Formats: sequence, structure tokens, C-alpha cells
Amino acid sequence: MLDFVTGVASHELVEIATDPFPITNPACSSVDQNHMIWVHFLGGGETADMCDQQQGTDFEPDDFDHHVQCI
Repeated sequence: MLDFVTGVASHELVEIATDPFPITNPACSSVDQNHMIWVHFLGGGETADMCDQQQGTDFEPDDFDHHVQCI
């Protein structure tokens, strides 16, 4: 269960780091209009959402005992 929590938390931390103000000053909250198809295929337009579908994005580092998402 803790692996699930650390995986989700690391996913959200990536999104906070790449888009800290998604409502008032969006940066990487989504793709541009020409690439919206990826939002539908990948389950979201934020950085961590788009990387989440890649094999190996959730892993357990050697120096940490739980899963995290890497991008």
C-alpha cells in the first residue's frame, strides 16, 4: 500500500514542479491545440500524466524502499 502512496505522491510532485499555478498562470498543464489527441490517448496533458503510460516510469530506486514515478 505504501508503494501506491509514494508512486502517486511522486507523480503529483512532478506536476506541481512543472506547473505550480495551473489555473492562474498555466505552464505545462496541457498540450497545445495541435496535439490534444495525446491527452485522450495518454490520460491527461500534464507532464507526469503523459509520461505515466511509458514502461518503467514507476520504479524502486536503490536507495529508497518504495516505488516512485520518474520522468
